[in-house]
Amino acid sequence: FDTCQEIAQQCQIVHCPKDDVLIRQGEHGDKLYVLLGGRLRARTQQDDQDVVLGELVPGEYVGEIALCRDQPRTATVEAVTDSELIFL
Repeated sequence: FDTCQEIAQQCQIVHCPKDDVLIRQGEHGDKLYVLLGGRLRARTQQDDQDVVLGELVPGEYVGEIALCRDQPRTATVEAVTDSELIFL
């Protein structure tokens, strides 16, 4: 229970307006996001082409791979609709 309270104290809510980029491919990964409301789209650049990897819906999370591995972001994530997220 104490650990959950400590994590909750570190969380912040962020609003990501439609069409805004939340994460850019190649950037340093220092946050994990949980989508509370709205919809996000993940895409990547491969051979100079934009490839859509998929969409995220409330309850899904993004950014964990770069955060856990301390590596650059592997995809760009943008808001398809106005979105609310929690980040650590």
